[in-house]
Amino acid sequence: MTVSKQHLDILCNYHDDCVAGPVESLGSAGGFSGAAFWKVHGKNGDYCLRRWPKGYPTLEKLQFIHAVLWQANQEGFRKLPLPVETLEHLTFVSDREHYWQLEPWIRGEADYASHPGSKRLVSAMVTLAEFHQAVRNFPLPATKGASSLLLNHEKGLLSWGEERFQRLEQTIRARGMGENEDRSEVCFLSDLSDSDAPQMAKEATIPFPLPARQKKMLENISLRILRNVRQLRQALLGKVVQCGNYAVALQPCIRDIHAGHLFFVRNQVSGIIDFENLQADNVATDVARLLGSLAENDPLLWVLGLTAYQSVRRLTDPELEILHTCKKSYVATTALRWLDYIYVQKNPVRCSAHLLRRLKNLETCLEYL
Repeated sequence: MTVSKQHLDILCNYHDDCVAGPVESLGSAGGFSGAAFWKVHGKNGDYCLRRWPKGYPTLEKLQFIHAVLWQANQEGFRKLPLPVETLEHLTFVSDREHYWQLEPWIRGEADYASHPGSKRLVSAMVTLAEFHQAVRNFPLPATKGASSLLLNHEKGLLSWGEERFQRLEQTIRARGMGENEDRSEVCFLSDLSDSDAPQMAKEATIPFPLPARQKKMLENISLRILRNVRQLRQALLGKVVQCGNYAVALQPCIRDIHAGHLFFVRNQVSGIIDFENLQADNVATDVARLLGSLAENDPLLWVLGLTAYQSVRRLTDPELEILHTCKKSYVATTALRWLDYIYVQKNPVRCSAHLLRRLKNLETCLEYL
């Protein structure tokens, strides 16, 4: 069977009621993880068929994700795409290269970026707290310990010594003057995804150099970001190490929850998607990630969002400290990943006005820290 028809073979593993109408290919659905999606019209509603990227996740990881989603559903949290069981009562299908799953289609639109608002922010934070409450008792090997996210941020910040900062600055300036360029430097493609992780182009593309005006803007923003991170790094690293030593409650956390993963019907969250980074951590890391995406640098929105979350799930003093530390370390480590990806690794990136806005936003966030 050809790859283009492989999804039809996968759908034979499900009840006929789930596949009662046409199937629409959605490609990567705007993401760059390597996953592929199809919209499936069923007898009693629509579904999404997901093909996970080749080699990810492992079977153990996928079973963990599905077990957490199942518990959340059992506890009454229904704003997530619980995988549909196959005819053999499994929650996934394997074709030896990829894992596949069929899940309910989430109502609404992931449009917070174009339609932000305080009511939507409150609904988002309450929804996150409700999810955390629903899975708080999920059995884990350890229910108390250090935040794995903070440990990752500590490792990342430690890798950036003064010598590495100097090399990156020299590289940025050399690129700005047109020295040592090659055609893999950067390329213009479509807009970026909502993820903060830099993603290289998956499609076959021919890179071409940035126009001089955009290149100068990129250089200036990059140098300001680098300067700000260098100034913050030492104090921030000390705080990250301190909070990383706290033994706090651990439970399943989404780990990459942001505005692009929330679906809304009017002002209410109708669903959350993308649990591929789900793992044990402290809830404060999720709160920091989502609030950073929704509230950005607005202190009043941070207070509003945090109050909404704590109306459902109170944060302890150590968790509040972790939250405020993660707020800063997220920005700093994300900024360094972008600069390293663009200038040092020299990978083709999806460069557009969106990229410049993303970097400008990181620069602004750093100035507020």
